[in-house]
Amino acid sequence: MEMAAVSLSKPASYGEGVVMICIFLSSRTLSTFHVCLCWIFTYHYFIVEFGNYFALLVPIWTIKCVGEFICHLFFVTRIWTLSNKNKVACSMIALMELAHVGSRQHCSFQATYWTELTGIPANKSNGL
Repeated sequence: MEMAAVSLSKPASYGEGVVMICIFLSSRTLSTFHVCLCWIFTYHYFIVEFGNYFALLVPIWTIKCVGEFICHLFFVTRIWTLSNKNKVACSMIALMELAHVGSRQHCSFQATYWTELTGIPANKSNGL
């Protein structure tokens, strides 16, 4: 049996080109978003709170809001998967989440100190 030779000179089809362009655009978007979060983080701790070492214990609003937003988007993807890709339900939930994040100045994620993000019982306050 002979194996058919694969031609490497064949140009990319329409679908492959679209996938490549989408990967390039999404990676630039995510990289830009990540760099902006890093700028906010470093500006807050190194400029605004310069010399205040106790400020390093308190997470800033971007950590709280972005963490909450990512968590909610994870649940939307789970609903998408479990509902057999129900576009109406998932788009309504995603729109409500965007409105929820966009309309609030304070996120409901209630972590006062970094140590409360770990989940280790010894690091959590016991109400005293």
